[in-house]
Amino acid sequence: METWKNMLENRSTTFAWSDKEVTKETIQSMLDDLHNHVPSKQAMMPYTIKVLDWSDVESRHTIFANTHRDSERTVENDYGNPQTLAPWLLAFTPRRPVEDEEYSQYDGAHKEGFFHRMANLEIGIASSFMVWSAAARGLSTGYCGCMNELEGSKKMIAQVLNPGQIDPDEPTVLLGIGYKDDEATTYLDPRTNKQKVFPTNIHANLRRPDTSLYVSWLTK
Repeated sequence: METWKNMLENRSTTFAWSDKEVTKETIQSMLDDLHNHVPSKQAMMPYTIKVLDWSDVESRHTIFANTHRDSERTVENDYGNPQTLAPWLLAFTPRRPVEDEEYSQYDGAHKEGFFHRMANLEIGIASSFMVWSAAARGLSTGYCGCMNELEGSKKMIAQVLNPGQIDPDEPTVLLGIGYKDDEATTYLDPRTNKQKVFPTNIHANLRRPDTSLYVSWLTK
C-alpha cells in the first residue's frame, strides 16, 4: 500500500525529460503486461498502439508541431506540448476489429458509432494502465490530447503514424514515457529551435471540483 501511495503522490504530467536511456525491452515488458492483464471487453483490444522512439526525428518533430497548444497563440508564443518529446511516445488510435475474425463477437457491431465509443473507452483504460505500469518501473509519463487546435493537425499526425495509408484513423491520445529531468526549467522547441519555458503552471488556477459534485453513495 505504501508503494502505491508513493506512486500516487509522485505521479504528475511530465514535461522535462532526462537523457537517461529507457530500453526497448522495458517498453516491451510494459506492453506485454498490458496485453496479458489490461481490462478489455471480450479481450478485443479495439485500438492500435503505435510506439515511437527517436529513430525518425523528422516524424517526432512533425507530431510535436501538430500538438500546438493554443490556436490563439503564434508558434513563437505557444507553450507547446513537450510531453510529446519524451524518449518514447505511444499513440493510441481506435481500431475496427477484423471483420472475419472479430466482428461477429460484438453483439452491437451494427450500431452507428459503436466501435468508436468502445475504442475510446478502452483507450482510456489502456493508456492509464501504461501510466501506472511506467510508474511502477520508476518512469514518468505525460498525456497529450492537444491535436485539434490547428486545422488538419490530427490528420497530419495520423499520416505520420501510418505512412502511405489513405485517410488513416486519427489518434485519440498520445502518451510520452521516460525519466523526468528534475533540474530542467526550459526545453528546446523544435518549431523555433529556441528554448521555451515549460507549460507546467498554465492551468494552476484550475482546481478539481468537490467530490460531492461527482461522487454519490447509493448505500444505506
